[in-house]
Amino acid sequence: MLEPNAASPQTIQIWGVFSMAKPNDRNHYLQPARGYLYFKLGGNEEAARKEWADLKEVAGTGQNVAFGSRYDSSPRLRKADERPASPDRYSTNIGLQKVSGRTDYAPVRALLDYKD
Repeated sequence: MLEPNAASPQTIQIWGVFSMAKPNDRNHYLQPARGYLYFKLGGNEEAARKEWADLKEVAGTGQNVAFGSRYDSSPRLRKADERPASPDRYSTNIGLQKVSGRTDYAPVRALLDYKD
């Protein structure tokens, strides 16, 4: 969800199942969990808005994507019943990447096998 509107968003809520980089060991990932990420613009606003438009395009398709930077920030995964407050700063890196190969890679496999 883009807020206050899709034409000039300042924040975004991204809902789904996420496999986040471990905060103290960026070479490994936490187990997948369902919830949402809540971001505000930070840094390159033009690039961030382009990535947000790309995220909106893949929303609801079931496509696995990777985005952000594992070295720049550690966004917080929020539970579905948590009210949106204090958004994390969105960081850009190499854009939105569709994850379609390497299904034997443990973090990708864990996402594909995730069950509520």
